[in-house]
Amino acid sequence: AGGGAMALAMVTIGAGTLLPLLVTDATGLLLSAMMFGVAFAMIPTAITSFIKKNYPQAHWGAAMSLFTIFFAVGQIIGPIAAGLVADQTHSLAPGMTAAGGVLLAGAVMAALQKPLK
Repeated sequence: AGGGAMALAMVTIGAGTLLPLLVTDATGLLLSAMMFGVAFAMIPTAITSFIKKNYPQAHWGAAMSLFTIFFAVGQIIGPIAAGLVADQTHSLAPGMTAAGGVLLAGAVMAALQKPLK
């Protein structure tokens, strides 16, 4: 009922984001894509589970709507920010490092999330 599932998914995505910076051959890219792909779909599932376990049923729709808005905004801002950083630095590495750091910081926050009931 806490944020453990979300934390696990975010750690996996964060590690997958940072992996190509550490393993620079095709193996690193393949493993990164696999980690990202496996864990990315876990985020909505973890949020849905958290909402169902922590909110009354009458609030599920509103809570999912709010999550969907924040998720969508993140999906817009993240790539734009990474692209701006890449344009300025002429490298993908700083943007990927920042993205991995944000994901790992989010994982820590999710891990600290206690059940609301």
